[in-house]
Amino acid sequence: MRSKTTLAQIAALSGFSTATVSRAFAHPELLNAETLRTINDASLILRYKISDGKAELGSDKRIGVFVNLFNNAGEIEILRGIANSLRAWNFELVLYESLDHDRELLETRKIAARAELSAAIFIGAPENSDSIPTLHSAEIATVIVDSQPSQFSRVYSPVDSSVDAVFEFFLKTKVKNLLFVGELPQNSERKEAMILSRIRKLNKPKRSMVISEFLIEPERIPGPIDLIPTITLKSPDAIFAASDSLALEIYRDCLKLGFVVGSDIQIIGYGDSDLAQSLNLSSVSVFLDAQGRRAAEIIYSHLSNSEFDQVVRQEVIQPQLILRGSTKHLM
Repeated sequence: MRSKTTLAQIAALSGFSTATVSRAFAHPELLNAETLRTINDASLILRYKISDGKAELGSDKRIGVFVNLFNNAGEIEILRGIANSLRAWNFELVLYESLDHDRELLETRKIAARAELSAAIFIGAPENSDSIPTLHSAEIATVIVDSQPSQFSRVYSPVDSSVDAVFEFFLKTKVKNLLFVGELPQNSERKEAMILSRIRKLNKPKRSMVISEFLIEPERIPGPIDLIPTITLKSPDAIFAASDSLALEIYRDCLKLGFVVGSDIQIIGYGDSDLAQSLNLSSVSVFLDAQGRRAAEIIYSHLSNSEFDQVVRQEVIQPQLILRGSTKHLM
């Protein structure tokens, strides 16, 4: 069986060291309110509880969530929605990091062989297409969140509708030169690939708006992406980023160039994460928390049946363009 939640897992999720996490539980008075809130959120997501100095995870149902925690902030918000729902039903949440093709398949085979889980949720398309069939063979119900194409149960917000909303807004406000910033696609089922595909379909020669691209290697070394040369060369009126985390990088580079965001240049992100809201950044809301909650509800429905339920459920959450200060000149 998989081990209980550890301080190291909470540290990885919260972004703080293990020592800081330990201090948060032992001497909370030594830490500031923001640090305590972040660590507390992580501990709630992982269902870590303190009793007599030990973590307790009491539940008769174990729900595994496969997620790349270091991909972008949106993954954390989906996870938060899942965790909040599972807590109401007293289910235990177990995290599995989706880092690569081979490791994920190996993990799912071990889970299937040992019957470790009651159900599984994948945030984003599985790294390995055989992962879900492997779990299904062991009668472990599964749901995919935030990935459009799937033959299995899924919860998603249509990518095409999201991109179309941004495109129509920029056309309506007479933007002439749009820069799209995203990742080079590795998998056609991934959100990044679908956004890029839709952008390219909309970028027709006779359109009044010209769209240029800046694509980042997905395996790049973490750190600033340095868009300053591209922004200087392309001179875009507006920038659309494939995620809010990328939009933050763009925002920083625009400030370095002396631009007033929302006046000299317009920026729209994707996801409408907590990050976008705190920065007053316009973004496409795909209701991340709601996607997570709905996925948990589907799992609950699966587990409520006395027999293994393989009925495929498709839940669509329509996106909405949220306009804030980073596009105020066009509003």
